[in-house]
Amino acid sequence: MSSIDTASENEVATSPTIAEPPPKSFGQIAFGLAKYLSSLATDENRDRAKLAALRRGLGKENGWDPQLASIVNPRIGDIAERRTTICYQVAALFGLHPVGWPRASGDSDTERYQNRTFGRSLHLYAVDKSKSSGTLEDIKQPLDRRLMALLNADSDDVFDHLRYAVSLLRGTEIPVDWGKLMLDLDRWDEPDRSVQRTWSRAWWPAPPWVDGGTGVPSSESTTSGGMDAEAGA
Repeated sequence: MSSIDTASENEVATSPTIAEPPPKSFGQIAFGLAKYLSSLATDENRDRAKLAALRRGLGKENGWDPQLASIVNPRIGDIAERRTTICYQVAALFGLHPVGWPRASGDSDTERYQNRTFGRSLHLYAVDKSKSSGTLEDIKQPLDRRLMALLNADSDDVFDHLRYAVSLLRGTEIPVDWGKLMLDLDRWDEPDRSVQRTWSRAWWPAPPWVDGGTGVPSSESTTSGGMDAEAGA
């Protein structure tokens, strides 16, 4: 055997094995997709064509539309069918209301779980609307039944209820944490109903004078300026 052949065999034998990157968690996929979606609706670059393509999923079963899928699929890879459906549905909802909750330095996943629920976004919507259309109770009372239906819905029906709720936010600057929404929907059918209970506490918060209350800030102190401050906190 020639020295060249021997060298080639040694190179093959000693070549390092290239390890495949570990699979991404659904949290990484969800927040990565949310970050990409937000890039379609910045002040500097609003991609109206892609936002319109996302909205095509609103009237489709499970949110699937080929144009929407062409945008979402490259960002989520090969994941479980149920999680793919969640990504389609949330992307379609984003197209309807492309306002995300800005993430500031120092934010943690724990803070996201505790504070930036969709129930919180709905509460902020009611607070904002009450500034010009009556009291907070006046605004929330006709919506209570809608929220109860949303919280009682199973995962097969929740998309329709969310579509109505997000339509309320359309045209406002009320933020939604879209990555968090995807994670919450992934846990929607858990027996302890922890997601639904967390959303309900945000919509019906404990009064600030209740000892140990864990609700969102009171309506008196929650303003659009306060939302900006909280988002940057």
